[in-house]
Amino acid sequence: MQIETVTRPDHFKVPVTVGDYVLKSKLGEGSFSIVWKAEHKLSGQEVALKQVYPSRLNRQLRNCFDCELNFLSSVNHPNIVRLFDVFRVRDIILFLCSCRPSFYSVILLNMGLS
Repeated sequence: MQIETVTRPDHFKVPVTVGDYVLKSKLGEGSFSIVWKAEHKLSGQEVALKQVYPSRLNRQLRNCFDCELNFLSSVNHPNIVRLFDVFRVRDIILFLCSCRPSFYSVILLNMGLS
């Protein structure tokens, strides 16, 4: 798996491509992860790519993260994102999920909630 990087003015390295995916925009950021909107180079399929930094996780958060992955890998429901793949690049864990607005997320956005 290859990651290309570019340098931004704030001196952080931001991946531009991850394997067969091109990062399009940042969807959100938390204390230990960033979620990107990405697109498969060949198929054009849009996915959410969650970039997790395990070094920032304490034991409890690591357990929550493991539970999240186990849950997503076992569920198939139209209103829950579908987990496609999980992989590690250097010290970063990445996982790909479906990236399409669910019925409920559209309602929340229309209400001004996110």
